[in-house]
Amino acid sequence: MSPVSVVAPALAAGGALLLFSARAVSADLDAEPLFVLLWLTGWTLLAWSAVLTSVGAVALVQRLAARRAVLIGMLSVGAAVAVIVLTALAIPPAGTGGATG
Repeated sequence: MSPVSVVAPALAAGGALLLFSARAVSADLDAEPLFVLLWLTGWTLLAWSAVLTSVGAVALVQRLAARRAVLIGMLSVGAAVAVIVLTALAIPPAGTGGATG
């Protein structure tokens, strides 16, 4: 199992947690600096997770071409993609609800 298989879903989960925390904090007007920090850090982690998931997907395709066992890699990439997509749908980066308190 490659490090990407562990790091990508962990970054996605961390980013999602920070974004949902930012949403919870956004109700308090005095916590705007904390909201901004959580929001920016969450999207940064989610973006890096997307980059690493892409790298993992390329490695997965190469392993499939070489006919090696790839079940854990497939599960890891799938989990990271699911978390990224669900978080982006729940908390859009722009538009309605994007970065608004």
